[in-house]
Amino acid sequence: MASRAVAAIARQYRWRGAVNLRGRGCTMAGILAIGAVVTGCLWDPNPASASGSQSTTESSVQRMVDSIAAVMEDIRGAGFDRRVCGRLLTDAEWSEYQTGIFDSSWQGTYFEDYSVELFQLGFTRDSTFDFAQEYQEVYGSGVAGFYVPGSDSLYVVGYDQDLSQDQRDNLHSIVAHELVHALQDQHLHAFDSTIESSVHCSWLETDFDLAHQHVVEGDAEFCRVLFIYGHQLRISPASQYARAYFSDVRSDYLDVASQDSFPQPFFLNYVVYSPYINGPYRVGNIYQAGGNSWSGVDDLFSRTNLTMAEIITGEQVTPRCFPTAQLRDALRASSSLYWDDDNLGALLIIALLAPRLSAQEAADALGWAGDYLLYVRHARDSLGSMVWAFSFTDKTSADRFYALLGDHVVQRFDTAAPACSLAGEEWSSDSLYFVQTYEGSSLQTQLVQSDDEVYWLENAGGQWADMVDILVSSRNQPLAKAPAARPRAPTKVPHTPRGPSLPLLLPKLKEAERLIGRNLPTKG
Repeated sequence: MASRAVAAIARQYRWRGAVNLRGRGCTMAGILAIGAVVTGCLWDPNPASASGSQSTTESSVQRMVDSIAAVMEDIRGAGFDRRVCGRLLTDAEWSEYQTGIFDSSWQGTYFEDYSVELFQLGFTRDSTFDFAQEYQEVYGSGVAGFYVPGSDSLYVVGYDQDLSQDQRDNLHSIVAHELVHALQDQHLHAFDSTIESSVHCSWLETDFDLAHQHVVEGDAEFCRVLFIYGHQLRISPASQYARAYFSDVRSDYLDVASQDSFPQPFFLNYVVYSPYINGPYRVGNIYQAGGNSWSGVDDLFSRTNLTMAEIITGEQVTPRCFPTAQLRDALRASSSLYWDDDNLGALLIIALLAPRLSAQEAADALGWAGDYLLYVRHARDSLGSMVWAFSFTDKTSADRFYALLGDHVVQRFDTAAPACSLAGEEWSSDSLYFVQTYEGSSLQTQLVQSDDEVYWLENAGGQWADMVDILVSSRNQPLAKAPAARPRAPTKVPHTPRGPSLPLLLPKLKEAERLIGRNLPTKG
């Protein structure tokens, strides 16, 4: 088990909307932790009031922020209680600030353990995968601006007054996005450090955190595209074009089997874009369903039972809560070097199985109705032990997932030889579940199906059957909820807008015209 000090370091990287890098070791929630949300709760690199002394360039940044803020008040239907201070960071200052983000906290065996976990689960096929290095490469550059919750400060990085018109339009749209975060902060408490799931399916709650992140980023990104269409391109009605745009982009995004444009590691890049695609798509639908009213969107911020399955499908899901304490005891988690206790949710499972899924299966969120992962390492010279339990809305979905998972566990490593091979299959003596056993050079794997639930157990020794019995017998029993909300410390992670820039939107205009069935006016 990781030390309390490691847990404290990990909590520093907890932010709203994403997940954390994490107590008891860095685990799956850390996939999204530093760059995926994004806005997060950053430290203020250069605190100053809007009335403080400013250079000519800083004054121009403030004027830009003030001008766009007036537009965003109209778009988002809410006024700023306090002026947002527009500040400037040079590229050199940003580089120094960035060094503080990826500081010595990124060193340590928990990142090594996490990298092994990702490899064993099949999120990455490379046994030399280094999570800390890959993460810094993905998120260590490209930040154009960020908002600092609780400070009413918005920072623009590397502002140049000699920008081209396209560059200036793109920067303005990024500022528009960040200003929505300021409105969320002032009116909706979106970055409150104690926002928690009311369902409590695991200690870390990645699925809930991801869903909340999709609300935060989806709201800001939908407004950013409204700003582009309505204010920059002068296209009306902007909301129809924005929803058509995100519907189109989401269709491409959910066609996961054909996604070869995402760089490796696929899961990291694929999941990071979701809040800017699935998020605004869901927000736009709720906005439209309410008669172009923001009240339904505002209500999402106080929802404590959100899941990624609901964000993806629009249908509310109450996830199955598994007997976590009994499973931790069975795998001796408390005496391990490292353990991960989490519910990952539909989005991460889609990313895991992407090459094998149809677009419709992704759009249906696989019929997900809950999952729970417990991964444990007792020694660092071998792979870990684990149980990953999945629940589905119906047996048909479970049947399909069971087949997909069987293919995945065999082919998960990037080697010519399979990771493991089928060694036997049988029904339990009481006929409550069916089990397939796989064997590999360093793996002993059981895939179990019991009606509409599937369990993946690995290197669990003789405990695997006991854990299956725990899972099967708990299906119809009420489960105690986890302890009350745990406090979360602010993080120091920048927001990196990863939604469509203005140049990326322009090729989509004709497709939006086709979808909406009206002629596009020219930009005016």
